[in-house]
Amino acid sequence: MMQLSIEMLNSTHSVLIKNFSCIESAKELVGKKSNERKKIIQRSKEIDDFLKKEALPEQECKLNTTHLFIDKDVNKLVGFVSLCNDSIPLQLEERRGYGITYGTVPALKIARLAVSNEYHGNGIANLMMQYSAHIAAEIRHKSGLAFLTLDCYKHRKSFYEEKFGFIVNAAAEANKKNAQAPISMRLHLDTYLKQINKELKDSRE
Repeated sequence: MMQLSIEMLNSTHSVLIKNFSCIESAKELVGKKSNERKKIIQRSKEIDDFLKKEALPEQECKLNTTHLFIDKDVNKLVGFVSLCNDSIPLQLEERRGYGITYGTVPALKIARLAVSNEYHGNGIANLMMQYSAHIAAEIRHKSGLAFLTLDCYKHRKSFYEEKFGFIVNAAAEANKKNAQAPISMRLHLDTYLKQINKELKDSRE
């Protein structure tokens, strides 16, 4: 079983970062049209570039924090998640459904989440999502928040919907003019924490 450690990004991680890539493998691109494959590869390269060039400077400017998941057995970077504060608009009927009166609601944003192409299929994304929820739960003891949020491209939308229960932020998407722009999504923190606890309970029975 893999021995994972979670570390906040710092300058000593340069070698780990240099060897990281989340670019989709040929197997995962099977069935995609040529232009779609190019877009997916380009967006994966943008995530690689963020980690290698932007993550640490942005963290030093207090814009976000980047958390590395490291396979200690072989000293390899398995994946990373970058987090920052956020707020999202809710439509009137959505606010009523949650019992919220405010037009915008505080959240923790998963600004980037990526798994190394060497570790796909090992449940790493699930661990990183649970870790993000744990951080969110800690934060709201001192500063309230209700949701996890993220922006994703169309080819990843079903992954977040089906695996974690994210839904589209209808209010944020209502006036969007660029159909190619990332999709704003949210996950109610309490709902997700209950889901995690249920999965843990079921696994022990």
